[in-house]
Amino acid sequence: MARATTTLAKGAGRTITFEDRDDWGSGFIGAVTIRNTSDTAAIGWTIEFDLANAITNIWNAEIVS
Repeated sequence: MARATTTLAKGAGRTITFEDRDDWGSGFIGAVTIRNTSDTAAIGWTIEFDLANAITNIWNAEIVS
């Protein structure tokens, strides 16, 4: 499957994108990128989303609930 990138949010000094990097039907590798586009430091940001599937492996992030 070809890579697909979706912009989830844009504005107020931030851009959040999701990229499906590899998808094999029973799972996928995805990347969420949060980019600060303002001149102000991004302190205390939290990203929150709903996902219908279970997350069994995650890198460079923390699952809070």
